Amino acid sequence: MGERSAGLLVGYLLDEIHARAASDTSGWLLSDFRQESLIEDEALLQALGRQDWGAIYGPVTPVPDVNRPPLLKGIESAFPELPDGRVVRTCVLTGLSGIGKSSLASGYLAKNAHKYDLILWIEAGSQESLVMSFRKVAAHLTRAPDTNSATEDATLVRERVHSLLAALPGRWLMVFDDAKPQEVYEWLPTLGRGDVLVTSTDSAAWSRRYNKVSVGSMSIDEATSLIRNRLGVHAGEDRQIHSLALGLECWPLALELACGYIESCNMSLAGAGEYLDSLKRRALGDSLSVPRGYPRTLVAAIHLSMHHIAELARCEDEGMRHALIQIVGISCYFSPQRIPIHLATVSALVHPDDVEGDSGGVVVDEHGSDLPIREVIRLLTRVSFVRYDAPLERLSERSNVRADDTVTLNSVVQEILRNIFRVNSPLPDLLSQAAFHAERWLREALDHGVGLRAHELSIHAGELAHHARTLNVRSNHTALLLGNLGSFHHSRGNEKLSFELFNLELDWLGKIADANELLCIQTRISLATLLLNNPSLAQRQEDSPLTHLAPVLDYVQLLAQENQSSAAFLAAECAFTLQQAILVGCEVPAISKLADDFVELLNRLPETPASRSITVSFEVGRLIGEQRAGEAVVLAKDELTNWKKAVTAPIVELRRLLVEALVLDQKWDEAAEEFQELAPLFGKHTIHHTSAFLMVHNVGLHCAMHWGIFGAAEALALLAEVMSVVDSEHLKSGIGREAEKRRYILLEALAAYAQSGVEGFEDKFDGIDPQDFDSGEASDVAWVLAASAAVARVQGRTKKIGPNHITDPKKLMRAAADTEARCRLITAAEFDGLLTALGKDGSKFVGPSEAPVAIIEPRYMLGSMRKDTGEKIEMQVFGICAAGFHGAHQQNEIFSFSPGWLLKASGDEVTLVDGQGGLWAVAREKPSRTWISAANASGQVRILYGFGFDLHIERDGAKDFPVTNFAEAAQEGFLCAALVRWGGSQVVPPHAKKNRGRARTPKKGPKRRK
Repeated sequence: MGERSAGLLVGYLLDEIHARAASDTSGWLLSDFRQESLIEDEALLQALGRQDWGAIYGPVTPVPDVNRPPLLKGIESAFPELPDGRVVRTCVLTGLSGIGKSSLASGYLAKNAHKYDLILWIEAGSQESLVMSFRKVAAHLTRAPDTNSATEDATLVRERVHSLLAALPGRWLMVFDDAKPQEVYEWLPTLGRGDVLVTSTDSAAWSRRYNKVSVGSMSIDEATSLIRNRLGVHAGEDRQIHSLALGLECWPLALELACGYIESCNMSLAGAGEYLDSLKRRALGDSLSVPRGYPRTLVAAIHLSMHHIAELARCEDEGMRHALIQIVGISCYFSPQRIPIHLATVSALVHPDDVEGDSGGVVVDEHGSDLPIREVIRLLTRVSFVRYDAPLERLSERSNVRADDTVTLNSVVQEILRNIFRVNSPLPDLLSQAAFHAERWLREALDHGVGLRAHELSIHAGELAHHARTLNVRSNHTALLLGNLGSFHHSRGNEKLSFELFNLELDWLGKIADANELLCIQTRISLATLLLNNPSLAQRQEDSPLTHLAPVLDYVQLLAQENQSSAAFLAAECAFTLQQAILVGCEVPAISKLADDFVELLNRLPETPASRSITVSFEVGRLIGEQRAGEAVVLAKDELTNWKKAVTAPIVELRRLLVEALVLDQKWDEAAEEFQELAPLFGKHTIHHTSAFLMVHNVGLHCAMHWGIFGAAEALALLAEVMSVVDSEHLKSGIGREAEKRRYILLEALAAYAQSGVEGFEDKFDGIDPQDFDSGEASDVAWVLAASAAVARVQGRTKKIGPNHITDPKKLMRAAADTEARCRLITAAEFDGLLTALGKDGSKFVGPSEAPVAIIEPRYMLGSMRKDTGEKIEMQVFGICAAGFHGAHQQNEIFSFSPGWLLKASGDEVTLVDGQGGLWAVAREKPSRTWISAANASGQVRILYGFGFDLHIERDGAKDFPVTNFAEAAQEGFLCAALVRWGGSQVVPPHAKKNRGRARTPKKGPKRRK
């Protein structure tokens, strides 16, 4: 039973119990209780309005109208009524294609659905379909909307669904249809109260530990029942039916095709003998190519059906016959499931030269065109070649609904028909033509941001590309298809596969006599962009951004003489791709020179809307980096007014930057409103992976920091909204560092807190310590701070500071990357003199009298101030306090011991590290012998960290501290302290390279969890 039906029944029984307890009835017999509990299914359905048990999710094959009891019994015996613990039982149905495995699986579901709370049907024919099916299952199990949404990495999607299934309290069944053992093994769940049913054409490869049911041809009784049902014959003519069944070797697919043939010919059963004679003659033909293991009669039945519908089409019109053969033929080169009818039609019949415009998928005007699209499909369904399947995801609310219709074609029928088609058709030209149309359909889905549609079309595009590679069909159209498949996988974050496809495209273009030069240039730009973002992709000497972009510069300079608009767009794309790479650290002289050349060329060309959008996006990003959020907002909004609802990649990126600028400016409501424009594009099948990744990372950090430090409820609400839309599991899939993956876990935990409070946060954040975010990278500091502040606020250990203008955490990252500080090492006696000058205000700084003192002052002050009260916070001080130091504004003594912290000297440098080896400060200061002796004797050092000593101000020989500044810094929260362990002084050889504090150092050993 489902949750609602079980709750309804329990409520009814409780009500009955209470009613009987309040009455004079002497008792309630157990037999009566059982009778009350046995509610009929129909009664529950009427009460609930729907069935919530035995619910089936996924594209289930139609339930067969002929049962196969012995095979069903074999499946049922693999799944005993009472499962053994939480170990998943698996049963594999093996047999050739067209033998009825999928129908048998759906027959088992129809008979046994009442045993399961949930039934999931998975299309397992390819890795792409597995990933898509599992993503949909994850959305179903989490009750999250499956919007136009990413693998996601396959591993994370798989693990997520497996964990969700393992946690379900009721029984479930998962069907993997058309599975290949080597590809599906790791997708099979192993833990939970569930069963797994697999259909596969490969019998030998399945391990003996699985229960296997071999599916062969039907029994004679089953075959005759099928014929009766299909032809509507319920009595009599047993001999003819029996002969037909035996003649077709009781093969289910052959029987379906034969019945379709007989019915479409209006042939009586008495004439079935003539059909069998034709079948046998064709089966004996030497020209037939019979796949191994299949009966000749099946191949003959397919040939006869094809010949028959071709003749039917000829009777109507010779053009109709040609259209039929071409559409059937090209459909055999798409993936078997959900072939778009209009895509197959235009791929077969519309030459690229007849297509106007340079974008958009071509569809047939079914009312105004003479292409007989529906007549062809009607003929194919009459002979059981195809069946209608679920439509594609729509492009928009105004798009043609019928243009999204799809059909499914049996894979063995495809294989046999391909053999027919190769002999009679100009296959290379037709595959090139199909590649042209498939690329346009895929690009249109990408341009409209309809991720699920793009994902489904990418499967067909990938199948076409596979056949083009196998048959060595190289043309501009097939090369372009490879390139746009590469773009699709790049948009999903799969950089390695994308890189391989772009390289293959460039290789093909290099071997085509009339290769499109602009296509070569675009491919080189794509390869250079990938290499700039991920240098690890380079495996060969020619894998260099400079190798690819140098020819691009020459081409664009020549293009500028003929087409300044296109030249400006390409120059802008290259210029700002290179400049962005330089900003993030790829400052190689040759790259800088090439970037300057592209910028100089761009400045000489007239600005176009497309080149301006790229220029503005870069400029907005630069303004955000310089903390000029207000200017960034104005510039982004001005540009977006020209584009309105456009969803091209540069505009999506500009909208993402606008949201970040608004967050930086603490305009939470406006940021949330702008995010609604991006939400439909950033869901589970997003094709804007990079923009979504940066959005979650940057906006998430700001929101976590603002809520953790200042308790800004609007920041938490925005974060929860963002995390409810994006697929964080997919975003995490491309991350290598564990500390960086924990950033997304923190954001997930905060979103869970917004939904369900402390329990939700702790469930996500279980076992993670804020220090786990520190792996030694500069950017880790801001996340340690954010995590520490968030944990403290969740646990009620942080007082609300109020709305503030917070410094951008990116600035904190830059400060952390340059950990160089100024340091003054003074003895205990010198420190006592300082405290005397402070008077009573110095009492809290006393500490252990024998320990010497190190005063450390960072290079930058990262402060925030409440405008109405003047209450202040320094973010570096806040961060180090979260990691173990103690604020000087506290009333009690602040030099208490901080475990794990260490101050050590090496030559003329002093470094401060935490218990995990993370570097917090490095300063050029050589300790005196007196100071070292005191530190060695004490084994500890008193650290004052923060501001108020003006150590960065050069003084001519003056060694006195500004006591007033010191006192004010302590009072305002800009100073903290701790008692740490002294790590000793080491002698560094003169030739050793010193770390001048320009980057954080990695941790020295494994972390200890609290």
